[in-house]
Amino acid sequence: MSEESTGSSGSGSTGPSTQQRTAAELGGPKGLALLGLVGLLMSSGMLVSTRDLDSISSRQAVIEADVRALRTSINALVADLDEARREARDADRLMIQVSEKIKALEAKP
Repeated sequence: MSEESTGSSGSGSTGPSTQQRTAAELGGPKGLALLGLVGLLMSSGMLVSTRDLDSISSRQAVIEADVRALRTSINALVADLDEARREARDADRLMIQVSEKIKALEAKP
């Protein structure tokens, strides 16, 4: 009887599973524990693959571009708001001047 484990029970496979081969390459039981830890970290989102990092990087680049565009839009809106405030102050001054002139005209006999 062979001492080598089969890949999956009942499948009829005669060689070690990929996980067992990887664990053996990493140092036996410690390698298997390390492989399990990596799997756990990846499934929990605490460790990501390079493909995931590339995807995250491209999404981050898009988000950064969107943030820059939003900042530009916000700055333009702030400038428009400042201009509107200046125009409102000017209009208030004109209204006060007109009101004073009307009062002066009404006060004349």
